Amino acid sequence: MARLVVAACSGELTRAPNVVGQLWVAVSVSRANDGAPVTGLGAGNFRIAAQLGAFGDFSIDQVGEWSWEPGDTEAAGCYLLRLGWRYDPDLLDPRPATGDPFVPGMSYVLGVQARTFDNHHPPRVVDQGQTIVRVISLGA
Repeated sequence: MARLVVAACSGELTRAPNVVGQLWVAVSVSRANDGAPVTGLGAGNFRIAAQLGAFGDFSIDQVGEWSWEPGDTEAAGCYLLRLGWRYDPDLLDPRPATGDPFVPGMSYVLGVQARTFDNHHPPRVVDQGQTIVRVISLGA
């Protein structure tokens, strides 16, 4: 198994409107042996770990990959993950009025893992790496 280098930071926008119930994390994934970007990843290649698992769970709702400038023709191995919240009715009933834990100004510490898989059935992990990031929600 090869190692991936994963770096992450907040992807929250400071001037554009953010969406309530979503948290954004920017992630770079490259190969440890040569630094080459790992391109073509989707939501199934990422996992999130967090301390807020008592009443639900984070979900990776969308993954977008950036391209290198100029021309935006070459995938960069840099991704923007849109995180959502899946409320667990078995753990908290009735559902809280807010429906999600993303409170504007609140800090969230997240583990971010990136993995690649082979094409066996079931797929096996080929490469992996992880990091930890602190994000402050700006959703309002």
